Amino acid sequence: MQSLCTPLTQLTWHLRDGDGKQRPFLNKTSACNALKAKNITYLRLWGDSFIRHLSQAFMILLSGNIRSGSMSKELPNCLHDNQFDEKGCYLNGTLEFSGRAKDRPTYCLEETGHAVTILYSGNVKELGGYLLSKREQDSQAAATNSIVVFSGGNSATHPVYGGIDGSINNASAYFELYSEYGVCQVAARLQKKSPSVATFLSTHYRIDEYHTGPQSHKDVENFNLGMKEIFASGRCGRGNIDFIDVYNMTSQLVLNHYNESLLMTHDRMHWSRNVNLLKAQLVLDHFLHLGAS
Repeated sequence: MQSLCTPLTQLTWHLRDGDGKQRPFLNKTSACNALKAKNITYLRLWGDSFIRHLSQAFMILLSGNIRSGSMSKELPNCLHDNQFDEKGCYLNGTLEFSGRAKDRPTYCLEETGHAVTILYSGNVKELGGYLLSKREQDSQAAATNSIVVFSGGNSATHPVYGGIDGSINNASAYFELYSEYGVCQVAARLQKKSPSVATFLSTHYRIDEYHTGPQSHKDVENFNLGMKEIFASGRCGRGNIDFIDVYNMTSQLVLNHYNESLLMTHDRMHWSRNVNLLKAQLVLDHFLHLGAS
């Protein structure tokens, strides 16, 4: 499959490398085979709603169930794009996906004989543990062969995210947060040749600017540039944390296809299924081509 078409808008997406060469998108079979070839057994995702949606996209991709793959059960109000509706897809006052995350869902076993488990957490205190290997942490949740994706920027003032005042879109505050909870220290011990990899995913472009605090488009852009510099400099993780940019992709979507972009969001802040599936493709493509010439 060389491209993805968004039925509502007839936009066609293409995945290209740094030289402009087109790469194929992954489907359930090719994604499972690629993860098996790399011996990856865990996808570990930490962050706020942006990363929760990414974990849902991985569930959809690896299950091959675009209708309700990220839900623990099919609900009429939680199908297709509505799986990503922050306000509409609730069950008894709780986001239905949260129950799915606690299930520790496993994929690819029937497809390839190699199981891949998806773990999601929104608690920064757990993030350091996500990076540890079995030999370093006595826990069933720890595994050597993991893709770890984390992010922040939006909600760190909430106690579960660290409780740092003035940290929204503040790269320096997030550096302090990750240092305080051992994320930078643990990442510094990762071996670059290990099957495991840790990646910070940028936050995305929002259709609407928010004026309660530093949440303008420029604030979000500067935050992502600041986080990219922190990881590139080695100040956090000694160069063992990669950075993936999805801000540029989402900003160009809005700036160049504004009317179409309105069909891909429920609240003009979070993206729906199509964009989150693209994020999942970008993360896997980045990992699968690490070290490629």
